[in-house]
Amino acid sequence: MGVKEKGFQDMVIQMFAARGGHAVNVEPGTTNPGMPDINWCIEGIEGNLELKFGFEGGAAPTIRPNQIVWFRERIKAKGMPMFGYYVESKEYVDLVFIIRGEHYEALAKAKTMDDIIVDVPKIIVTDPEEFVETLIGEMSEWHDEIDPPSRIIT
Repeated sequence: MGVKEKGFQDMVIQMFAARGGHAVNVEPGTTNPGMPDINWCIEGIEGNLELKFGFEGGAAPTIRPNQIVWFRERIKAKGMPMFGYYVESKEYVDLVFIIRGEHYEALAKAKTMDDIIVDVPKIIVTDPEEFVETLIGEMSEWHDEIDPPSRIIT
């Protein structure tokens, strides 16, 4: 993990804390191999988030084989892990993407950041400060797709 990715992780953890949430960096080697970088909870919503950093026009960040296995198993269990990509641009505004974990195969096959920008479904967050709010909204929508409300408990 480069300095840039570590900076992205620190920024995300701080954003959760500033909004009353709890987020921790999952230490490599102390958990299940392939587990995403960040475990978080805010407003009663919990999740796992794998963060990646890349340069526009550069190589795509690597999705390791143990990450592919972890995401496949979590998706199969109806989990909702996410990817967060920070894409640094030399000419334009830096972008932050939120990508549903179900797209792990497309991310693993991507060779360049442009492959991800063009081919992988994503939410583009134009203001990094809105990352957490956008993530929560996407988690809520995805949850309703996976497990639509079928009964009302009173």
